[in-house]
Amino acid sequence: FVVPADNNCIRTLPPKSDVSHLLPVHFDESTHSGPMAWLGVATYAALLQRQSEGGGEQYEHRPLVNTSVLLCGQFKKGTGVPPKADLVTLLGDSGATILGSVAAMNKELKKTDDDSTLVVLCDDAKSDKQSGITAALSKAMAAALEDEDQNRRVMVVTYMWLFDSVSCGELLDADNYKPNSPKAKSLWDLSTA
Repeated sequence: FVVPADNNCIRTLPPKSDVSHLLPVHFDESTHSGPMAWLGVATYAALLQRQSEGGGEQYEHRPLVNTSVLLCGQFKKGTGVPPKADLVTLLGDSGATILGSVAAMNKELKKTDDDSTLVVLCDDAKSDKQSGITAALSKAMAAALEDEDQNRRVMVVTYMWLFDSVSCGELLDADNYKPNSPKAKSLWDLSTA
């Protein structure tokens, strides 16, 4: 991380949703240029710098805590999607639990009394064969999504959901992250209905 100096500056995009719950208690909006500066790079960097120098309260925000994620697809270098290793690192740093197999996801889907979130993170595969969503997983997810006793949030999304959730500092809905393969699309339709 490089601290801005001289003529360098950092610009901030407006947040995609209300982020006031993420701000430190002592945050004073009057000293900032409106909501655009709330969780901007400069504000966040200053907070981190203060912590590293021993001042300021500890601040750790991991937006995917209590979320279990299964990576479905190939996620190979050179295919236009991020490598699996990068996604695993980002998921871990964001607080998510990574499910290593379809069997692990099927086991999690059977637990109905949990209030955590289950996510199937898809690459941009256009065919079911390349998507990694097996018939067994599709059937178990459809059953979980239709089960009225299921307390868990179950989502099927593209990998862009991960980047946007981390950027916004919160677990986003699946609505804007429709996958490409037919099985994934049908599960996405069920999860966003």
